[in-house]
Amino acid sequence: MTLEVLGWPLAAALVLVADLALTGMLHVDGLADAADGLLPHHRDTARRLEVMAAPNVGAFGVAVVVFALQLLPQSAYLRVGPDGFTVCTLFRAHSCRWSDVGPFKVVRMGPKNMVGFSFSDRYRGPHHLARLNTNLVGAEAAVAVDGTWNIRMEELAAVLNRYRERYGAV
Repeated sequence: MTLEVLGWPLAAALVLVADLALTGMLHVDGLADAADGLLPHHRDTARRLEVMAAPNVGAFGVAVVVFALQLLPQSAYLRVGPDGFTVCTLFRAHSCRWSDVGPFKVVRMGPKNMVGFSFSDRYRGPHHLARLNTNLVGAEAAVAVDGTWNIRMEELAAVLNRYRERYGAV
C-alpha cells in the first residue's frame, strides 16, 4: 500500500529513516553490509554472503550509509537571511556573511551543475581547498548541487545574488 501511494524511492527512504530513528542507528553496520553484498552485481549467492560477512566496509556500503545520513532531518540545509547564509552537509555547517563572498554563479562538476562562489578580499576565515576547487569547477566553494533542491541552479544563484546585493556591502 505504501509503495503504491508514495512510489518506491520515497517509501524506501521513509522505511530507512524510520529504522534509523527507532533503532538509534544500531543497524547502520548491517545496512552497509547489505549494500556491499546486494548492490554490486555478485551473481553467486555464496559470494554475496561472503562479502556481507567480511569485517570491512566497501564502497557501496559507505555510499548507502552517507545517503541514509543525508535523509535525516537537519543533516543538510541552506539557510539564507539578512546577515548571510549557512550551508550544512552531513551535519557540518558553515556560515558566511554576505560581505565575505563574491557573486554566486552556476559552475559544473562532472555531469552536475552547482551554485558556487569565491570569497571576497574581506573574508578572513579558512580557505580550505580553495585553489583546488577553483581549478576543478571555477569557484572556491559551493552551496548547492543540482538535484538536491527543488529549484534550478540558475534561479538559486540569482536569489543568492539578490540577497548579497541587498544585505552585503556590494
